[in-house]
Amino acid sequence: MAKRMTQQMMREVFGVPLSVGTISPLEATMTAAVTTPVEEARTYVHEQAVAHLDETSWRQGGQRAWLWGAVTSWVPVFVIRLSRGGSVARDLLGETFAGILVTDRSSADNWSPVRWRQRGGAHCLRELAAIRDRGGRAEERGEALLAHAPPRLTWWPRVREGPLQRATFRA
Repeated sequence: MAKRMTQQMMREVFGVPLSVGTISPLEATMTAAVTTPVEEARTYVHEQAVAHLDETSWRQGGQRAWLWGAVTSWVPVFVIRLSRGGSVARDLLGETFAGILVTDRSSADNWSPVRWRQRGGAHCLRELAAIRDRGGRAEERGEALLAHAPPRLTWWPRVREGPLQRATFRA
């Protein structure tokens, strides 16, 4: 099924006629061509001080799969796996990853020490909006928290790059 879809896409999108029998050899050739750069990218990610990790799922042919991403300031690495478990996260970041891990705090992150995990900004905003959307007293508190969130999220790059001092940011 997937090979027929690839054949159809190559013909319709790129105007390249392709027989189903040539797809597997082309996949093997492409895999061999990108093996070294992919390993270099994975090694780079393993050595970084900060990495963002997330995954998203979809179903294809009745089976669920996850697209995982480990993203650093300069290099992203993506893999597709049939698992959402911590073993995939460890494999993607490396068993010895010692940097700060920015995640959505799923159970797949439990292998990383809590003191080195940070919640992603978008996840925080969604949670604050959920608090606000509960109504009643939670709505008022959620609004107040959301009012303070955007400056913190937009000012942090200024702290990281130097023009804004950490003490000023904290105040």
